[in-house]
Amino acid sequence: TFGRYYSLDGEVLTMHKLADVLKKGNEKSYRMFLGGYSLYATSFVLAAGGGYFLGYEAVNYVTGKKVHKGVLAYGGVCLAASLGINPLAIKKINKSVQIYNEGLLNPAPSPSSDDVAINFGVTPSGGLGFTLTF
Repeated sequence: TFGRYYSLDGEVLTMHKLADVLKKGNEKSYRMFLGGYSLYATSFVLAAGGGYFLGYEAVNYVTGKKVHKGVLAYGGVCLAASLGINPLAIKKINKSVQIYNEGLLNPAPSPSSDDVAINFGVTPSGGLGFTLTF
């Protein structure tokens, strides 16, 4: 990820290992990671395609062959789209790791007998009711 890396207990994690850690640890962070990783992969496919088309036409120019402006434009658009998508992908992946880390610092409270509550109020149909939470 362009100089960024993620680690756990001193071990640098690949994207696949990071996905495994998030999947086991926090469902919300894992879902966000999947969205970010999809964008990340898409940006690299677009960059590779754009680089190929631009490189192909650069070789044509250097060797004196006809340069196709449409192919140049297509390569430029792919590369520009990749450069626009990649920061969004990294932002989502970083946010997923942040959500995971926050979950480690503030774990969900475990249910206990002290968490019993009775609430009275108006129901959606307009009547009176109560809820028992335990």
